[in-house]
Amino acid sequence: AFELLQSQAPTGTLRMFTVALTVILFLFHPRLTREVLDMLDCFPQRLPVSSSESALLLRADMRVQCGDPTLTMLAVLALLTYVVGAPLLLMQYFYARRRKVAESMQFQQTFSFLIDGYDVHRGLHSWEFLVLLRKATLLAVPALFKEQTFFPTFVALIIVTLALALQLTYQPFVAALLNSLEALSLVAIILSYFLAVVVDFNPDTASWVTQLMVLVNAGVTFTFIATYVYLMSQERRAEAKKKQRTRRRSVHVLSSAGIASRRWGSTAPGLED
Repeated sequence: AFELLQSQAPTGTLRMFTVALTVILFLFHPRLTREVLDMLDCFPQRLPVSSSESALLLRADMRVQCGDPTLTMLAVLALLTYVVGAPLLLMQYFYARRRKVAESMQFQQTFSFLIDGYDVHRGLHSWEFLVLLRKATLLAVPALFKEQTFFPTFVALIIVTLALALQLTYQPFVAALLNSLEALSLVAIILSYFLAVVVDFNPDTASWVTQLMVLVNAGVTFTFIATYVYLMSQERRAEAKKKQRTRRRSVHVLSSAGIASRRWGSTAPGLED
């Protein structure tokens, strides 16, 4: 599809279209994923005509009965084309231009909101799409298995554990600190899901497990905030040092010009004013 657009549209138009499509995808993907999953969220409800009969009604709109072929077809089509298909299509677009992603500064600046921080020289420019698919899967599993508690939690635990294994294996970020923070966040999520499984097997542990989960998430949040403050302070120090070096160079140039002026008994060129 992208190749067809490229052959029929100017380069600038295609680039603007791709950027707009990518921004829309990332802004609305979680919300639209939830909306698509709501089209499959049904629950049994007794019919008012007969107390012995029941029907599956759509939770989002109880006027609609589940099992409608049109509704099911639209939901499955939306899952395949938008929830899963759109990220895969953009991954293919970036993979086909992997050399351009690694070498073109203009391309990197255009899609900086997507690839900034990732090690594009190792071909990890599409990592954000994997994160997007992971989030969509974590939304889909509990939505499709609302009547169960253990199974969706266990599946989510497996998904996040695989994500942690990929993170530790590939280290997608250029900065080691960002890789450590990402791994820390995934460990916190894994621990939360694991504690949820513990509560599911033994409801009596809900009190202390909840307190432990609050402490873990508070600790991770504090770590992220402290890291952000540290990085901002380092950036400001670097900017201050850069300005200080610029002032020193200016003073040195003016001093050298003054010495040359006194030595030759005239004003140095460019300093008459």
